[in-house]
Amino acid sequence: MKKLCYDVVVIGSGPAGLAAAIAARERGADVLILERGEELGGILLQCIHNGFGVEIFGEDLTGPEYAQRYVERALDSGVEALLDTMALDITPGRLITATSPGFGLMEIEAGSIVLAMGCRERTRGQIAIPGTRPAGVYTAGTAQRFLNIEGYMPGERFVILGSGDIGMIMARSLTFEGAKVERVIEILPYLTGLRRNYVQCLLDFDIPLELSHTVVEIKGDKRVEAVVAVEVNEKRAPIPGTEEVIPCDTLLLSVGLIPENELSRKAGVEIDPRTGGPYVDEAMHTSVPGIFAAGNVVHVYDLVDHVTRAGEIAGRSAADYAMGRWVEPSRRITIKSGKNIRHVVPQAISPERPVKLQMRVKEPVEERVWIVVEKEGEVLLRDRRSYVRPGEMLTLDLTPEMLKGLEDVDSISVGIEKREERAKSRTYVLEAAAKRGVRKEVICITCPMGCKMEVVFEPSEKKVIRAEGHRCKRGIEYAEVELTDPRRMVTTVVTVRGGFLPLLPVHTSAPIPKDSIFPLLEELRRIEVEAPVKMGEVILPNALDLGIDVVASREIGGQI
Repeated sequence: MKKLCYDVVVIGSGPAGLAAAIAARERGADVLILERGEELGGILLQCIHNGFGVEIFGEDLTGPEYAQRYVERALDSGVEALLDTMALDITPGRLITATSPGFGLMEIEAGSIVLAMGCRERTRGQIAIPGTRPAGVYTAGTAQRFLNIEGYMPGERFVILGSGDIGMIMARSLTFEGAKVERVIEILPYLTGLRRNYVQCLLDFDIPLELSHTVVEIKGDKRVEAVVAVEVNEKRAPIPGTEEVIPCDTLLLSVGLIPENELSRKAGVEIDPRTGGPYVDEAMHTSVPGIFAAGNVVHVYDLVDHVTRAGEIAGRSAADYAMGRWVEPSRRITIKSGKNIRHVVPQAISPERPVKLQMRVKEPVEERVWIVVEKEGEVLLRDRRSYVRPGEMLTLDLTPEMLKGLEDVDSISVGIEKREERAKSRTYVLEAAAKRGVRKEVICITCPMGCKMEVVFEPSEKKVIRAEGHRCKRGIEYAEVELTDPRRMVTTVVTVRGGFLPLLPVHTSAPIPKDSIFPLLEELRRIEVEAPVKMGEVILPNALDLGIDVVASREIGGQI
């Protein structure tokens, strides 16, 4: 049996794992990544849509582009990696048993470990949909891999259960590839993903969204033939007489994610039942000494930038632990979930260190609220927010100065309270005197907030003369463009010949007019690219004479 020894071993090479490995290496540790896939990058490689890296890089990148930047940094810094390698077991003493086709069974002794295995999707069995067992039922992530990596179209006529971001993004991707998405069905009375994805993935393509509905039966023998949808009441129970049969050949499930913690449990790591991930402190340290965790293995994030930041914290902490620089805090304060808070991470903090609390609410509140931190009923601080939604993670920065005077306190709670004063909407007025215009409702997609604006638009001058509901100046700029020349980024795949993958993800170099999307997709279907291809290489210059190129989103080498 092969035996290895490293200061830090990172399990998983998604955004959290890569960030952790780089951070640990930068602090002088010998670092090894174990990745069960054939490439570094994790789930990002199949997320060919844009929306990554806005906070960290100030750029709107696709998943493969974001991953490639970190892969290159990791390898350039001297991080080692074993691909096609499955970690089978971890002991509390940080001994890892792994296997791979190249080395067979191996034992790896680690000074510290970073758990970065990510999460998996809930399946049909876990939500117990009755009916027959035909082909054509997939999780949204599986269908995404078929479509974007392997080159298989999973169906022609789809129903999507769940309004999370991956479900909505798949609705758009399938539409781009010529499929018909009948509707997106959500059991909750509110959207569970980001508003901007609702706009650019559903509204843009007239895909219906039905809230307070669910699927109660799947029909079909060898292949899905239809699903039975039904309206639900406030207790999420089906309402008799509201059943509807929706013909389709494929049902996609986007019904939640579960942190991947089988290895964590084997190592003896204590799991929080609310998140499904490990209990961690502000250093991302778990309950087992020397074992750290970061990313979706801890709790499910909405932005990759936040996953990366958590990975950096875990990597630095793991390096310090392995190299004898670790200082255990003298005491801990437990963080409890208060009113309308589903969970908070980290679950324990040191009052001596700054920390960023991350949390999700149970129910949306589309009014101004306070995030309230309390000790035994006494309010320590309030932080204003314009709204809270389950689909968007809240963050709250705490400093040691804020936590002074808590020497004898074992726990504090974080909750949500509505602000007593009437919510005031930002108002923009141009030429308020008697000018009249056309009233429009616009949802801004320039950031995850998704402000819903009421605007008065003057078509002759292509100007917004009045707007309410926006929270920054970009809302006005977006509304004027959206009402005169609406544009979107296009991300898709083209056929690649002679490469180790059959498809090459591509994207437009800038947003294109919405009415040019399908003509461009039709032209791209006729393109076949010869491998090797470099990331950023122009695949189609001056597409449709728009002055915008179509470029490669990742590097694909030739066949080995």
